[in-house]
Amino acid sequence: MSTVMELTMHAKPGHFERLQDVYANVVNTIENNIDDTRMIMIVADPATEMLRGIGLYEHADVVESFPDVPFFVEFAEAAAPHLSGPSERVELQVEHIFVGDGLVVDGGQPAVAEITLHARFGQIEEVLAAYTKFFEYLQANLAGTWLLLMGADRGSGVVRGFGLYADQAIADSVMSLAASAEFAKSVEPFLISPLERVEHRLLHLFLSDGS
Repeated sequence: MSTVMELTMHAKPGHFERLQDVYANVVNTIENNIDDTRMIMIVADPATEMLRGIGLYEHADVVESFPDVPFFVEFAEAAAPHLSGPSERVELQVEHIFVGDGLVVDGGQPAVAEITLHARFGQIEEVLAAYTKFFEYLQANLAGTWLLLMGADRGSGVVRGFGLYADQAIADSVMSLAASAEFAKSVEPFLISPLERVEHRLLHLFLSDGS
């Protein structure tokens, strides 16, 4: 079963670029040595000195073994002096993925938007159905939608979606769509808190040939 692993790190003041170098090294190792890797996307918010890696892997056991793999242990040790606090690791079961045509990252200014929902107990399926319908609308109707990825943790009720768009203007336009308002209204009764939307700067994107 495909799994998303999300790893977030917050750099100490002045350590952002050094932490970024450490992150880039482990990503390069994963891309070249873990055949199970379907996608890695690295996003950042330099203003808050946050780095987040979103990895899509074919099987959950690969992700579960990472903490014991030597190169990942070395990564954690190298990152530690640059962190302002503990890293945050989240695993999500993949619910939806779309890779559009015309994806060209080099030389462009693509934008990433992340929407997180916290479902009420027993109502995650309703949230997933509404989110899937929304993503399908974007796929069919919003030019410049390059990648959509949704994952969920049924135990905690967390549902998280990532959208990669050709530029910031397209990413910004998403929330002004009638479909966005309909989506927000449809999921509201099933949530324990308002939906959370965050925009990131894309630093790196890797897609395997099979994605």
